[in-house]
Amino acid sequence: MLKNTPWLKSMLFWIVLVSIIFLIFRCSTRQEQEKIASSNSYERLYDCMSKIPSQQQGAWFQHIQQRLSTQLNQKQMIELIRQCQSHKVGQNEQQWIEKIKQL
Repeated sequence: MLKNTPWLKSMLFWIVLVSIIFLIFRCSTRQEQEKIASSNSYERLYDCMSKIPSQQQGAWFQHIQQRLSTQLNQKQMIELIRQCQSHKVGQNEQQWIEKIKQL
């Protein structure tokens, strides 16, 4: 049956190959997310939270502070950083230029 259908063999080969590559990628991504967060992640979170004016610090700010521990994994840390960034007020280009010139 498969002798007259080389395209089918080729298609099956590529489907299996792509599926295996996809599974390897998913496994490695999952393992990366489960690693303990690095000190750079804590630094990014600190940097974000320190730039929030005190009048804008609400329940979400205290929620982040309460969830902090040394055993956070990468996925949890990224969630906290995203929460912080969603509350951070953006600055326009001129404000950034002035800050850079002040360095």
